[in-house]
Amino acid sequence: MRDTWVFTLLFAILFITGCEEPRINGSSEVAFHISSQRLVRAQPAEKREELEAALSRLLLAAMLDSMNMGEDKLRNLREKLDGMNAEQLLQFAISEDRRRLVVLRDRAQIAAVAAQTRLDETTQALSQAPDDESLIAARQKAETEFAVAKQEVVRRTEQIAKFDRGEDW
Repeated sequence: MRDTWVFTLLFAILFITGCEEPRINGSSEVAFHISSQRLVRAQPAEKREELEAALSRLLLAAMLDSMNMGEDKLRNLREKLDGMNAEQLLQFAISEDRRRLVVLRDRAQIAAVAAQTRLDETTQALSQAPDDESLIAARQKAETEFAVAKQEVVRRTEQIAKFDRGEDW
């Protein structure tokens, strides 16, 4: 009787731990790598590709940010993903995709304001010296920079709108 009870308890423990949903372990690079592979492999085939793409986008963005900012963004990402299941990871990736699009749009807006300022300054200076060739060239350059910056703002804004509608961006 006692053996049956021990066997039943052991079976229940193994069953419960074996049925636990895979989660990301962000405690170290190795644990992250192993747990993310395990998480992907545990998904149905149609969800695997989506999950792999989401992980790739997150890792690529973290690596690029690390190179640009000199911080360990990969470690920060591992810490953020720690404990997440597949659905949570996908939702996090979606929110990060949108956040990055907004940052790019905001940077484009800043560049457009700076280009507009240069255009205004060269236009003002040109009104004082209308025949100055260097000012004419500077104004033309500022006009081009402003037009390009405005186009980038429009492009990024359209990307965000497509993203929000669930379209390919």
